[in-house]
Parts: sequence; structure tokens; C-alpha cells
Amino acid sequence: MIRTAYPTPPVRQLRLQLELVTRRTRRALFDRCRALRLSTAEEMVERDSYAGYLRRRETIQQTRSIYDMFEKRFDGLVGVVCYAAQEGLTPEAEDDFSEHRAWFLEHYKTIRPYLAPHETPDESDVIPTHWGMRNCDTFEALFLPPSIHTMLEWDNGCLIDRLTRAQNAAMGWYEQLRCEEKDCL
Repeated sequence: MIRTAYPTPPVRQLRLQLELVTRRTRRALFDRCRALRLSTAEEMVERDSYAGYLRRRETIQQTRSIYDMFEKRFDGLVGVVCYAAQEGLTPEAEDDFSEHRAWFLEHYKTIRPYLAPHETPDESDVIPTHWGMRNCDTFEALFLPPSIHTMLEWDNGCLIDRLTRAQNAAMGWYEQLRCEEKDCL
């Protein structure tokens, strides 16, 4: 008769228990590392989305400050042009125009990308140069002429339409900015 149920020697029992504990520990550590990696990835996504939100909010605030500066100067320019068209040219109107013109010449490069999508181009938006008439956009037609006298002289009755189109473009930018601010909250 063959006996098959010999007791397992104690050294072998210890080795089997040690292997079992090692496997369980290794599996627990692996699961913990995987969970930590997943939570870290989720935290990174959350952190990145919050950082993206903060960047977007900062960009919108900068755009708002640019718009506020633009609106103040644009209203001043329109006021001077309308005053000069109705009341006639005065040295004060020329000085105010040249002040607003200098500001627009300096800042229009940064403002134009915001206004361009909202502008309606027209063939009447031209300015006189040494080589003849040059096409430009609505806002440039308001501030690029060297003097208010030159602008009114070469206007050909299109000033009110130009001012209306410029105001519509400014309002389009304002509405877009307001929607972005609303979405950001």
C-alpha cells in the first residue's frame, strides 16, 4: 500500500506560505499603484482644466480691458467727427482728432483682430494717399486721413454709413465678448 498523505515538511510549508504572502502583497501593491496612477491622472486632468479655465478667464479679462479702452477712444473719435461735420472745422476739433488718431495708429494692430470678423466691407472705405485712393477697412477710413478736414473733404457723403458700420462692428465685438464672459462664469 502506498501512502500519499504524508505531512508536508515544515520548511516547505513555510516556503509556500511565504510565496502566498508575497503574491498577495505584490498584487495589493500593484492595485494600489494602479489606483494611484489613475487618481493622479484624474487630478492632472482636473488641474489642467482648472488651469485652462483660469487662462481663459484671464484672456477674457484682458480682452475686456482692451475693449473698454477702444470704446472710450472710439466714442471720442465719433464725437469729434460728428461735431466737425455738423459745426464745421475748428482748431480744437483738429487737435482732438489728431489725439484720437495717434492713439488708433498705435493700438489698432491689437484691436483689429477683434473687430475684423464683425466688419462689413464697403467700396466707399478709401483714403487719399500720394498715389491716389487706397482701400482700407471701416475704422481705418475714420482715423487714417491726416486731418479731419481731409477726411470730410474726401468723404463723398458716405460718413454716416461708415459710422453706422463701424458702430455695428463694435457692437458685434461687444456681444461676442459678453457671451464669452457669460460662458466663463
